[in-house]
Amino acid sequence: MDSQTAQILPYLVPLLVIAFIVRRNLRPRQLRVERLWVMPVILFVIIGASFEKGIPTSPIVLTVLPIALALGALAGWYRGRLTHISVDPVSHDLTSKASPWGIVLIAVLFIGRMAMRVYFEQGDGAAHGHLSDTAAAAADGLLVFSLGLICAQRLELWIRAQRLLAEAIAAKQTGEVSS
Repeated sequence: MDSQTAQILPYLVPLLVIAFIVRRNLRPRQLRVERLWVMPVILFVIIGASFEKGIPTSPIVLTVLPIALALGALAGWYRGRLTHISVDPVSHDLTSKASPWGIVLIAVLFIGRMAMRVYFEQGDGAAHGHLSDTAAAAADGLLVFSLGLICAQRLELWIRAQRLLAEAIAAKQTGEVSS
């Protein structure tokens, strides 16, 4: 692989991921409420494994992690609120479709992560051949942020889907009784 391709590849892959996410989220998809818990559990296990030696106890990390979790939960709740959920009145099948703003949020997060990566690669950690405490805190913060985002989004979708499904069932029963 030539040097120009090697320089472009770290930026091209995330852009392709963003394009895939945008394409996938622009179409309505079946929402399986009973499976909304799976991704948060997988992510929790992956992040837990990444902290296998324990959570670093430096003051910067202990400050960054709770803030990252809270910001991730806020972004996840917001993204969940932007997701359109519909219920088929006959079969009660649920479908979801991400709003364009939710997709923009994910794109901004990817771009922000790429910008942080470039910043820390060019910063003091790259000059010494290792990650600085700030870069390590940022990397750990991004992991915890993603956990907060996914968990809060899935919880918001589950709450709204349950409410919409209950309303559809009640409407169908009311319609059957009055007929």
